[in-house]
Amino acid sequence: MKNKKKLSRIKLFEEIVSFMENNLDKWNSIEEIRRTYDEFTHNLKKLKDLQPELERDLAPVLSELGDKRELLMQRLFPVGNILEVYAEDHKMGKKSISLLKSSKKLDSLSNKKLLSHATRLYRLIDKYMHQVEGAHEKDGQINPGQDIKRYGLAGSMMDDLNTANHQYQSALHLRKDVFVYRKKVNKKMDGLLTANWKLLTSRLNKLMTVFSGTHPTFYREYKRISTQK
Repeated sequence: MKNKKKLSRIKLFEEIVSFMENNLDKWNSIEEIRRTYDEFTHNLKKLKDLQPELERDLAPVLSELGDKRELLMQRLFPVGNILEVYAEDHKMGKKSISLLKSSKKLDSLSNKKLLSHATRLYRLIDKYMHQVEGAHEKDGQINPGQDIKRYGLAGSMMDDLNTANHQYQSALHLRKDVFVYRKKVNKKMDGLLTANWKLLTSRLNKLMTVFSGTHPTFYREYKRISTQK
């Protein structure tokens, strides 16, 4: 059931409850109407408790994810390109070069694949950056790890990439948690709305016909409210 219809049903239920509360003296003595009405109002209270989550604006969560995705791609862009040149010069493995070349297609990656790509790329680069620490020349040859500095790939760029990756991962988890909870709320509300609709159409509306002859004005008003679409 779509959110708009859910809210419309809740509004209808509230109008019925308001009408019934204002006319307690007319129906409260009939046990089955009272029992059905109590169950109806109990379900409505649960619906009202869940309603704020249904109306919660998810735009800030999605906007935050979009911002963190954009930042991560910005951090990946120079790092991936620099290392691609380095990889070609130093004949890195085919898998590494393939990973680097895929950095050019960041926009087309799904959120999950972008996270996986960024994590793999960071680990690949981190392996080479660690070679810088304690590296030294041997027989006049510059250690490849030390040589990578000449390409402009600084440690601060790695730190920024790592931070952006963690922030993006957190934003992804937040969106997942929010949508999982929203799904649970929708499922609960669907069950309560179905239960109340059944109570209304299969019991309360039929039981209230007892007043069609004794209190025709009261019954006509009840029928008008309860049969709204």
